[in-house]
Amino acid sequence: MKKIMIIAGLLASLMLTACTGKPADNAGDDATVPTKGAETEATTETNSGETESFFAQFESTDFSFSSGAGAWVTSFEVDENGHFKGSYMDTDMGTPETDNAHIVRYCCDFEGDFAKPEKIDDYTYKTSIVNITFAQEPGTEEVKNDTRFVYTEPYGLDGGKDFYFYMEGKPLDSIDEEILIWVQSAWLDTPNPDKDIKALPFTIFVNENQHFGFSSAEE
Repeated sequence: MKKIMIIAGLLASLMLTACTGKPADNAGDDATVPTKGAETEATTETNSGETESFFAQFESTDFSFSSGAGAWVTSFEVDENGHFKGSYMDTDMGTPETDNAHIVRYCCDFEGDFAKPEKIDDYTYKTSIVNITFAQEPGTEEVKNDTRFVYTEPYGLDGGKDFYFYMEGKPLDSIDEEILIWVQSAWLDTPNPDKDIKALPFTIFVNENQHFGFSSAEE
C-alpha cells in the first residue's frame, strides 16, 4: 500500500511534465532503435522443449504509452510473427502568428519487427527491434487544413535498445518504480481499483533504457 501511494505521488508529478508537449522534444534525440534488419521468426522455447509462437497470445492486444493526461499517446499492435504496427500523436494548440496554423500535431505512423524473445524468467521476456520504418520522414512537416503536422519518431520506442515483456502476474516489487508510474493508472483509475495489488494485472511492454512502460488492453 505504501509503495503504491509513493508511485501515485510520482505519477502526479510526471503527468504535469508529460502534458506540456515535451514528448515532441525527443524527436531530435539520437535514437538507438535500428532502422534496418532482417525479419526474424518470433518464437520462444517452452519448458517442455517445444517451440511455440510467443506473440500469438497478443493477437487482440493493444499496447499503449501515455501519461494518463494530456493529448499524447503511442500505441501499437503485434502479430503472431512479431511484426508490429502503430502510431504516435501529440497535439498542441498553436497560434496563427507563431505557427501559421491553429493546431500543431506531432505524429508518426510506424511498423517493424521484434526479435525472437529471450526468456529471462516465467514473467520476463527480452527482445529488441530488428527493424522499423516510418510512413513519414521524421524531421519533416507540412501544413494541411490549418494544422501543422510535424513528423517524428515514436515517443516511447525512440532511444530504446533493450525491450521487455513483463507478463501478467509479475510481482510489483520486482519492477522499477519509474516503469510502474507509466502503467499503474490503467488499473488505479478504474471505478474499484485494487490498491493492495501485489502483481501485474496485465502484461506490459517495457523500454528499459528510458524506463518507459506500455500498458496492454484487449481490443
